Amino acid sequence: MNKYIMIIALVLFSTNVMANDTVTTWLQNEKTKTVEYQKKSWADGKEQLKNNWLKIKSLLVKKNDTQD
Repeated sequence: MNKYIMIIALVLFSTNVMANDTVTTWLQNEKTKTVEYQKKSWADGKEQLKNNWLKIKSLLVKKNDTQD
């Protein structure tokens, strides 16, 4: 009887460990993908902000030139 309990406990413990490894791996992968996406998004946002400022400055310079 004790032998069966030990086998059942071992099987349950090992499947639980495998499930935890799977979840942990998935979470790590999702974190990595999220960080990479955020880096790219921030870089794109910085570039877009720079372009917007350049456009605004060019509009102001053109208006100032025509006012003279």
